[in-house]
Amino acid sequence: MVFDNYTKRELFDILSFLLDKENHIGIETEAGKTLQKYIENIKSSETKDSPVNARTILHLSQTIAHIAQLRLAQSSGERMVTTEDVAHFQWDGKTRGKVGYV
Repeated sequence: MVFDNYTKRELFDILSFLLDKENHIGIETEAGKTLQKYIENIKSSETKDSPVNARTILHLSQTIAHIAQLRLAQSSGERMVTTEDVAHFQWDGKTRGKVGYV
């Protein structure tokens, strides 16, 4: 199976689309900046054996949606991904885990 090699911007657009269309959740501006930076960092760590593609972004969107939905279940907030929801994805500049699917 072959997956297209998307740009960082295209990957973020896919993430936004999935969150909106599949989960009916928007992304706050600051949370979007965190996610764009996260995508940039995992894309720069990409290898042949660990690609960053639409499948990676699908998994990321499902994870973010789950986190946001847990928060929304406990409050009556707007259906938006917040900086609190994506705090886990803030880059600390030190650790690099595997990305993509191996």
